[in-house]
Amino acid sequence: VGKPLADLCPPAHRPALLRLLRGANPDPQEVPLAGPAGGEVPVAWVVSAMRDDDGKPAGLVAVGRDLSERRRFEAH
Repeated sequence: VGKPLADLCPPAHRPALLRLLRGANPDPQEVPLAGPAGGEVPVAWVVSAMRDDDGKPAGLVAVGRDLSERRRFEAH
């Protein structure tokens, strides 16, 4: 809260997250976020543009899904 999303992303992955947020690829992409213990949390992102009445970009909606549990299941 109160921080740009890119600041929550490990530095090595910030360029990929910023490209995703600029709408470079509408398909789901995996870009991790920094975890509470200093590790990385795998997150699948889907980003959609919000447009005003004239069709101009007005903002973005980014939805991230934590893949940690899925990865543990796959490893098991």
